[in-house]
Amino acid sequence: MTMPDGYYDAELVPIGDIRPPDKIKYWAGAYAKRNAIRATGLLMPITVDADNKILDGEYNFFACEMLGFSHVPVRRVAGS
Repeated sequence: MTMPDGYYDAELVPIGDIRPPDKIKYWAGAYAKRNAIRATGLLMPITVDADNKILDGEYNFFACEMLGFSHVPVRRVAGS
């Protein structure tokens, strides 16, 4: 399967500029992601809206935060 041009275009954003959800429902998911990211790196960017609010990838965000990342790759979705 081929992806359209720009499908994985991402920009690096300081982790402090990202607006995570107020609560995370299952911390176990974030801890599991932390272990995976530690082993392989972050493979998919976090999806955010124009205001840097997380739309998808909150477990990845919290895992990167736990690992001390200063910047994370984000894919910005316009019009959200």
